Amino acid sequence: MKICIISDVFYPYLMGGAERRYWEISKRLAKKHDVHVYTMRWYDYPKEEEVFGVKIHRLNVPKGLYTKGRRSIGDALRFAFSLFPIILKRHKFDIIEANQFPFLHLFPAKIIAMRETAPLIITWHEVWGKYWDRYMENALYRTIGKTIEQISSYLPNKIVAVSTKTKDNLIKKLGVNPMKIDIIPNGINLRYINTIKSKKIKNRVLYAGRLLPHKNLDVLINAMPKVLEVFPDATLNIVGEGPSKGELEDMANSLGINNKVKFLGQIDYKEVIKQIKSASIFVQPSTREGFGISIVEAMACKTPVIGVNARNSSVSEIINGENGILCELNEISTKIKEVLTSDSLRIILIKNGYEYSANMDWQRRFEEINSTYKKCLN
Repeated sequence: MKICIISDVFYPYLMGGAERRYWEISKRLAKKHDVHVYTMRWYDYPKEEEVFGVKIHRLNVPKGLYTKGRRSIGDALRFAFSLFPIILKRHKFDIIEANQFPFLHLFPAKIIAMRETAPLIITWHEVWGKYWDRYMENALYRTIGKTIEQISSYLPNKIVAVSTKTKDNLIKKLGVNPMKIDIIPNGINLRYINTIKSKKIKNRVLYAGRLLPHKNLDVLINAMPKVLEVFPDATLNIVGEGPSKGELEDMANSLGINNKVKFLGQIDYKEVIKQIKSASIFVQPSTREGFGISIVEAMACKTPVIGVNARNSSVSEIINGENGILCELNEISTKIKEVLTSDSLRIILIKNGYEYSANMDWQRRFEEINSTYKKCLN
């Protein structure tokens, strides 16, 4: 098969679960198929590059992923328009695969699919729905956002949902036919994770991911003074970048715990895994997660995990109470202290978490997506 994958963010500019998913799956697909990825040209990476058999085409130079804490509409538009030259030349693609967000590129992706007479598959991470009301201050932009999301759900021949929650929301909120949806979760590279060595640091709390408002890093930072009352040597390491960073740094300073909270920024994947392995607890305070790949990575790193039980999050599909702690947002400090206090609890969470992660390897995800491609062609 000749496969076209469209995603605005891609290797080596890896930031979140969506980008990692495409990288891990595409390099496995490239062992058997001709894989072409069309993405934006972040920094000074070459316009054309082949890595692990994946042919990467970087189309345009973005001005920035975020503007005023939100994804840049201008860059989303520029990426969408940069895809139109692909329409003019027949590439003989068998499959067109596109990342759901930030939506606008899905329309030229549909035109490309029609031009190539190939099925369009969209990987859908989460349904926004009413979240647009919080995300956009301007009422007109909110309406446009909701409308674009709704129309986008009509475009593909097949939708790949990363969780049951996402599938249910596609059906309930956007009216998508259930027969049109396959569920293929994210995964991890367990073999690679097992090769990385790092010593545990006593009472180290860790977060890894984007620094965005819905990730609720403010709640985690506010929880640390209560943790420090019981464990004075406790520390919090935060891995990742995002528009909320300055505000979070100011919060740590105002609480007088800036010497206990360390912002590590965006580091390479090997260092991320080292950080997770060295931590005593991994905390994911987000209330909006399409899947939660970092939680599974923490389980694979034999680090106990704490996640938030929220209506718009799929974390509850991963954490079942035996492989991790699922709590309310206001219970984070209490649960951190419970895990740090109890050796027996940590042992149980580590054992069950690692067993769960062993069934989440990217090789299985590749086999599932390959099967979906074949079904679409048939």
